[in-house]
Amino acid sequence: MRKKANASRFRPSLAALVNRETMLTISRSMFKATGMVVSFNDQDGRSIVEHEAYHPFCRLVCSTTLGRERCRLSNLDVGTDSARRHGSNLRPCHAGIPLLSVPIIGSQHHLGSIVFGQVLLQKPTEDVVRTMLRGTSDLGHRNEDLADLYVTVPVVEADRYHSAAHLVAFVAQSFAEMTLNRELRTKIREERERRLEAARIRSELEASLRRAELHSLADKIKPHFLFNTLNVIARLIMMDRAQEAADVVYSLSRLLRLSLEQADDNSTLEDELAYVESYLTIQKKRFGARLRYVIDIPADLNSTCLPALTLQPLVENALTHGLEPLPQGGSLCITATELRADVLLTVSDDGAGISHREVRAFEDWKSNNKPSLADDTEGSLGLRITHRRLDLRFGKGYGLTVAKRVGGGTSVTMTVPGTRPR
Repeated sequence: MRKKANASRFRPSLAALVNRETMLTISRSMFKATGMVVSFNDQDGRSIVEHEAYHPFCRLVCSTTLGRERCRLSNLDVGTDSARRHGSNLRPCHAGIPLLSVPIIGSQHHLGSIVFGQVLLQKPTEDVVRTMLRGTSDLGHRNEDLADLYVTVPVVEADRYHSAAHLVAFVAQSFAEMTLNRELRTKIREERERRLEAARIRSELEASLRRAELHSLADKIKPHFLFNTLNVIARLIMMDRAQEAADVVYSLSRLLRLSLEQADDNSTLEDELAYVESYLTIQKKRFGARLRYVIDIPADLNSTCLPALTLQPLVENALTHGLEPLPQGGSLCITATELRADVLLTVSDDGAGISHREVRAFEDWKSNNKPSLADDTEGSLGLRITHRRLDLRFGKGYGLTVAKRVGGGTSVTMTVPGTRPR
């Protein structure tokens, strides 16, 4: 009997999911910005991305075969515990260095973990140093060398340690999930093509795919935003502005915590504005005086319901394609008005502007009965994803309208149902 494909059995390795160059860039950037070391480990505790960012103490410990094996076992233990807890886990390694592990989960399987370490949370006492020496006494190193290097391990504040660790975990989890979802969608599509031969289940499949696409589009927005923000951090580091890069890391961590705390895809205008204000605070690090913005939203519209992360892509599009190309930058304005039973949210800028051809292309794409994201032209992916999400959520008549402003610049208007009684 021929076996059917089962997407739930698909369980790739973490090494096959993550982009090693991207993970290496994250490791190096985090080390330069904060002095902390990030390790991406598989289920056996082995690092899948080799990098040079090691503290001298840890490099000395790992210089022997026995030391490397003990470090692997420490990573394995803390990673396994974090997977069992379904959350972060903090415990010392065999040499007494705190390790914070966050599991990477894909398709309900533990694929590996991110271990954050090679820093101390408080200045080591003599008792702590003696404990470290007992744990490393058989590695063949001189106690004086171990002790001298151990006391030079950086000491960081606990809240910054946890914030930075969860930020890196969120980024890596997003990358892994994107690849995993792509593989799963391929298998699901193959299964769907076979099942579509039975007309009896066609309507059920269409409804299921509609719900799946809505969540898939929401997932695309987060990595799209992360890629751009990581570029800001990388640029600051390249400009030797490490402290500002660290500030952006911690600001981004606070911003991402808002999205992590959302139980589903539902949000309100008030929450979306809080998210956008955090995003604009980060962008000020890059634009400086070149970025000016005004947010003018009536308080009685704050309860308007809309999908999470649908306002931020409009702001990002205005910054990236409207203000950034201009040496002098420009201004951005976010407003909201009521039109009968609907709410119109508008993000406008006085930047480089949009051509009539691009406006027509977007409207032609919208008018397609089954608009695809595959034929996207550069610069409109965020807008197309956002419009598709609004269309799936609210139906025909809702979504985005793009217009060329008289005098220069672009305006993008989002139409969503109001919350007042009809």
